[in-house]
Formats: sequence, C-alpha cells, structure tokens
Amino acid sequence: MFGEAALPFMLALLFFNPIYLTYQRLGWAITLLPLFTVLILYFAVSNRRWKWLWVGLVAGLGMETHVLFLPTLAGIIVGAAIYAIGRFRFWLATKEALGRGVIVLLLALIGFWAGFSTQFAVMRLWTEDQGQSNQVARLLADRIIDMKDIFPLYVSGSAFVARYLGQLWSGWVTAVVAFLIGVMALAAVINKKTWRLGLAILSAAGVNILLMLSLVPQYSPRYFVMFVLIFWLLAGVGMANLASWMKVSIRWQRWLGVGAALVLAAVFVVGVVLPFKKTGGSTAEFALVHYHENAYSLVDPRPLVECVGGIGGVSSESPHILNMLQYISHEHDDIKVVSEERISQAEWLAHYRKEGEGVTADEACPELEYFRVLPAD
Repeated sequence: MFGEAALPFMLALLFFNPIYLTYQRLGWAITLLPLFTVLILYFAVSNRRWKWLWVGLVAGLGMETHVLFLPTLAGIIVGAAIYAIGRFRFWLATKEALGRGVIVLLLALIGFWAGFSTQFAVMRLWTEDQGQSNQVARLLADRIIDMKDIFPLYVSGSAFVARYLGQLWSGWVTAVVAFLIGVMALAAVINKKTWRLGLAILSAAGVNILLMLSLVPQYSPRYFVMFVLIFWLLAGVGMANLASWMKVSIRWQRWLGVGAALVLAAVFVVGVVLPFKKTGGSTAEFALVHYHENAYSLVDPRPLVECVGGIGGVSSESPHILNMLQYISHEHDDIKVVSEERISQAEWLAHYRKEGEGVTADEACPELEYFRVLPAD
C-alpha cells in the first residue's frame, strides 16, 4: 500500500520496537489483536473469491478472542472509510456497483457473526463481568487530557519496558524517542504520495484511543499496544519517505531497513534483556499519570518454583502467582498447589515481596528476592 521501498522500514520498526518485543511474546489473549488486524488487511486486499466473508470471520474471531478488539476494529472501519471516500467517487457509482457493495456488507456481517456469536451470547448472559464502562466513559474528557503526559511513555516504549525492569526510562530518553517517532510518523502523512493512506491510519488510531479510553479504566500498557504500533508503523513509512527524498536507491533502502532492525534489536538486548537477565525482574511500582502500575507479574518465577517443591500444599491470594504455580505444577510432581476455593487448606501462601520489604523469621525461603513464602496460619 505504501510501496515496495517502505516495506523494509515498516517491518523493522513494527516488529523490532520495544512495544512489540516486550508484549507480543506473552501468552495473553489481548496480544493476538495485531494478528487479527494483519489478517483482516490481508484478506481485504487479496483476490480470494469469498474474501469479504473471510474478513468478517476474522473480525468476529478477533472479538471472540478479546472484546477489546472492538476499538481496533472500529478504527479499521473508520480508517478504511476515510481512505475510500478520498479515492473513490461513491456518488457516481452505478446500481450494479451499489448492489455489489450490499453483497460485500452482507458477506462481512455473516462472517462476523459466525465468529463472534458465541462470545456475544456469553456477554449477554453474564453482564456483571463486563466492568463499568458507563462510568469510565463519563471521565473521557479528563482521560484525554491525561494522554498528553502518558502518550510519550507509551509511544517511546518506556511504559512497556518498565513492566519488566520496574522503572520508566529517564525523561530525556523518553522525550527523544517519542519525538523521533512522532516526526517520522508525521513525514508519512505530509508526503504527497502517502498522505491519504497515512491520514486514514491516523484516523484509525484516533478512533482506537477514544474507544479504549471510554471502555478501560486502567492505563495499563497492554490495552494500548495497537494504538502505539500504528505510530511505529507510520514512522517506518516516514523513514522510507526521507530516504527517497535523499535519493537513496531501493537496494540501499533495503539494507537500511535491515540496519534499523539490527539497531533496535541491539538496543533492546542491552537496555532490557541483559538487565532483566541480571536481576530477574522487579517488584517496584511506577506511575502512569494517576494510575500505578507494577512489574510483579513478569518477575522470574524459577526461584519460587525451587522453593515450594516438596514443602506441602501452597496457594496464593495473588492470581498471578496462583495461575503460574498451577501451570508449572503440571511439570513438577513435588509441587502441590491448593486452589483458590480451598485456600484455607493450604499450608503455605506465596506473596510478592514488595520493594524494600524485609525478611521475617517464619519465611520458608528467606533468600527469595521477589517472593515471600509464609505459613498459611
């Protein structure tokens, strides 16, 4: 869509940025949203016979996987509409063309409900599990104002990296990275060859963030992955536009794309992987405007696994720890996990050790840096 020259830069910045590398490796349902987005676009531009049925089915499966695919799906629809309005003259369409449009819409709707119908039924039956979106929507204006402070933390990747290391990047690093991504993304929009598609994608980002802020009360980074990836994608297009303006050949643009990927990968290894490998994570908290986030759920669990093996029934009041222990216990016969419903029968309870929290005499493994294993009574 943006041309062959932009592809190496788009791939480099989209798949080697700190947001994608930190979050898309996790086994959470919400991390599949980029996959469904790519599949929708793939089928939409393909020449398959029943492609609009496939588009609808993938969209429905995306909603089936996680209902917060809705902001992304709405963004795709609005962005596509804006792009189509600028490119096609609908008011001159023939009756045959309008008829084909109706058929396309019907096929997409059939596919969508085939993919989403079961989840929709569940949502209608258990409405109490859907949060309080009405109350969140009333605070939309305040949350939009908050974005001026939180946007640099998102787009730079600082908030995502902090979920591993327990601290945000310094202010100047965050500002420089966010500024460069913003400038490159702007270069994709102001270029006369790519402005229409760039504007459509920015519109999709706008719809995505407005709906997400209306639905989700937290500022947790995982909810804003799709919003941020759009800017890194556009930044890749902007880099290609800059290279073309500097008369760089297509061949060298490909190598520059590879170079960008290598630089991003190296920075990620030095700035995230090596520090995490050295420390095993962190249980520190950090602030995203009014919302306090922490790195608890991503600390290295191996020391805890070694501790609880063979000590008796263990459980936890933390869903992160309990889920992790239940999963790992399938491969460790010496770990006896007590479910949440029977937690009163547990002999030991595992907790996160908060930053600065000392060691007590009754701990099973006082050497644990990020966990505490205490008697249940």
